Amino acid sequence: VQDARLRYRDDLTRLRVEWAPSEHLAVVNESYYLRSDRNWRNAEAYAWRPDERAIELSDFIEIRHLQTQRGNRTHAVTSHRLFGLENRVAVGFDLNRIDFEHINNSPYGGALLVDVDQPGLRAFVNLAGTYPRYGTDSRQFSLFAEDRLSLTQRWTLVTGLRHDEIEVERADLVNGGGFEKRFHPTNWRIGTVFAVTPTLAAYGQYATHAGHLGSLITTSASQAQYDLSTGEQWEIGIKHGFAGGEWTLAAYDITRRKLLSTDPDEPSVTQQIGAQSSRGIEGTLALRLAQGLRLDANVAVLEARYEDFVERVGDQAVDRSGNTPRGIPERTANLWLRWAFHEGWQASAGWRYVGSRYVNNANDRRVGSYNTADLNVSWRATDNVTATVRLDNAFDRIYSTSASTSQWLLARPRTLSLWVDAYF
Repeated sequence: VQDARLRYRDDLTRLRVEWAPSEHLAVVNESYYLRSDRNWRNAEAYAWRPDERAIELSDFIEIRHLQTQRGNRTHAVTSHRLFGLENRVAVGFDLNRIDFEHINNSPYGGALLVDVDQPGLRAFVNLAGTYPRYGTDSRQFSLFAEDRLSLTQRWTLVTGLRHDEIEVERADLVNGGGFEKRFHPTNWRIGTVFAVTPTLAAYGQYATHAGHLGSLITTSASQAQYDLSTGEQWEIGIKHGFAGGEWTLAAYDITRRKLLSTDPDEPSVTQQIGAQSSRGIEGTLALRLAQGLRLDANVAVLEARYEDFVERVGDQAVDRSGNTPRGIPERTANLWLRWAFHEGWQASAGWRYVGSRYVNNANDRRVGSYNTADLNVSWRATDNVTATVRLDNAFDRIYSTSASTSQWLLARPRTLSLWVDAYF
């Protein structure tokens, strides 16, 4: 639309104080104030109407966020000996408050047609008007601690603990009323690192998790009844550095519980009975092939599954347990070759692969995999100015970056651009 808008203005002020009264103790205090004013306005849905030879624009969405956040984070780090072993402890607290106001033009109605033979920009359609809908006041206080104990010169044990006191109040600015919700999660983690050799290290870690179903400051009235989602993650890996580069290999398993799911006996009722998991292997490789020539590569193979998920389809409850969540590629890979061929000059070539993804929870529709290549040449004119010529999607592939059952978002075609970055 001709009067589309995308504007972010974030103003951040920080004050940081560091104090080291001795070589074994350091204290850091950081206070901050953040104010954000963000505005988005555009037509979000596009549909082909063959009878009219036109594109129908709909979902005319305008959203504005006014947000103020203030907080303080303080931590102290001390080094000492525990039972004759080297030990390093960090303890601290974090407190913050967020005032948030959400403005929109819900229910985002209206539609208009654009003739494909005589296209042109159209004005934004605003049927409901844009005005404040709700506001939230969120307060959070956290205590955290971390300990690193050197069991031997090669073997280190790391533990961590965090407790949060969270309170969110929401006020309906249209009809009045609102609600208040409190959370008290405690999470912990334990990990170990073992240096097999000075350049080869193996590690393992287990951590628990508690998080909101969405964003805390945008908690809706329908979400007020739900608890925090819980979960855990374990990961093991190995990292090896050598004269010509380094490589890493890691395996992980992540599970989240208390996700929203439909009651099998009452399809109209949503409960926190769901769970999903992701387990996989990731590897990276960095090589210095020759003077000024560097190769970086990574690959990921995973299995993502709904462990417990019942979806409402019409007036029925359908069990999707065992299916793959939509939008998740289970195979990805990247390859980058960089060549510093002259002082201040660098050429790069990159290849990216993304596997196929399901576009619905039933797993009967999917969008295909794609691979694409990007090229660029950069020149560091001065210490503060760099110019880059980029060629994205060099082979002009047609592929979808995201998709649903009704709409695909296509990637940009072959695109040549010039970028100048200046630092001051």
